[in-house]
Amino acid sequence: MTPQAIYDALVAQLNDDPKATSYWDDTAATDWDAQSWTGVMTAALVVAVGRATAGDPNFICAARNHPDRYGRSEYLTIDVMGLVDDWSRPRVAIEHENAPGAPKLRYCLWKLLIIGAPTSVLVCYIDSRGTFSRFKSLEELKVELKEVLDAHPGRSAHLIVGDWNATAAKGWGQVFTLHPL
Repeated sequence: MTPQAIYDALVAQLNDDPKATSYWDDTAATDWDAQSWTGVMTAALVVAVGRATAGDPNFICAARNHPDRYGRSEYLTIDVMGLVDDWSRPRVAIEHENAPGAPKLRYCLWKLLIIGAPTSVLVCYIDSRGTFSRFKSLEELKVELKEVLDAHPGRSAHLIVGDWNATAAKGWGQVFTLHPL
């Protein structure tokens, strides 16, 4: 499974979910609730991992409020974890962070790099207008994360970056983009 497969499945899932589009385009401007958005994104990411694995029955995906077949969720405090039921290294680790601060984003990336899953993805946000977040561009975000990445030679991760100012009405591919770190 690749970061591109996760991204494509996430965009497809969000495009199929009118509640997500309504929340992003309508509610966000007037009554934003980070916890509610995290719930929407976690559910979408769990479905995206399922889509990207084509429903492989040996693949387990777990997240908060989305337990695996054993009733476990949020392995090692990673938001979404995908693994095969054989005690090997997780295949997928995804952190979703909508907090705008650099320390929290660096911590999330550090967790992903420590786990070392072949597919490690940090979902985070920029604010191209500079109203809500300190990061106005992907470049600013990458600069903040470089120190963490450099401390883990041989490890890699990808970013799925949403822009708080983009509209989902034209499709979620206009909101989120995929980038290697």
